[in-house]
Amino acid sequence: MKSRQQKSGEPKKNFAVSIQKIIAKVFGFLREILKLIWLIAENSMRLITFAFSLMIKLLANPISPCIVAIIAFVAVCAVATAQWFAIGVWLGKLFGISGLWNITTGACGILLGLGINIYQLSPELWKLRWDIAKAYLVLGIDVESREKFDNPEEKLDNWLTVDHGVLKSTRLISYAVETGLVLSYAFLAAGLDFYVVAMAGISLLLPEQCLHLVSSTISVLGQVSDKMGDEEPEKDHVSFT
Repeated sequence: MKSRQQKSGEPKKNFAVSIQKIIAKVFGFLREILKLIWLIAENSMRLITFAFSLMIKLLANPISPCIVAIIAFVAVCAVATAQWFAIGVWLGKLFGISGLWNITTGACGILLGLGINIYQLSPELWKLRWDIAKAYLVLGIDVESREKFDNPEEKLDNWLTVDHGVLKSTRLISYAVETGLVLSYAFLAAGLDFYVVAMAGISLLLPEQCLHLVSSTISVLGQVSDKMGDEEPEKDHVSFT
């Protein structure tokens, strides 16, 4: 009788042990799944925090506005280049040059526009570069003087100031020439097409302004960045250890 009871009890005991093992494995598997989910969530939060921290550092970096200003200047120069290329082709056609020579006349138009814009900047270089402004100061050039010195001695004493005044005067003439060419092309060749008028406005007004923007941005924020690099201050960071 006892042996029969033992035999009937053993299957029940083995079944219970098997159920316990299965439950232990299921809960162990669920525990590992939860642990994996927690690790993924934790590292995801760290990654998001690091990404935002990096984005803030990039946006707040003094070099970032310099890059933006340079991109804006390059875009304006691209528009002005296209405008002057079209003006060169138009002028070539007025002189009976067309066909395959359009590339040559367009290139000449670009060189004409480049020369005019560079010449217009010559009296304003002291506004763009610190070393040029310092040289102007050492040489005693008065950039705002409009006086004419009839006395040779006075003119010799202010020779560079007088020459600078001549540069400013001819600068105004070059502006008039540039404006006349651009507006003539917009009126006569393009028939006041909206895009041509917009390009004309950009090529006339924005190159010098963008150059001033780039110069100012690089001058101020570039030196700030250099100063930060020299002092090597403690930087805010997120620990991932």
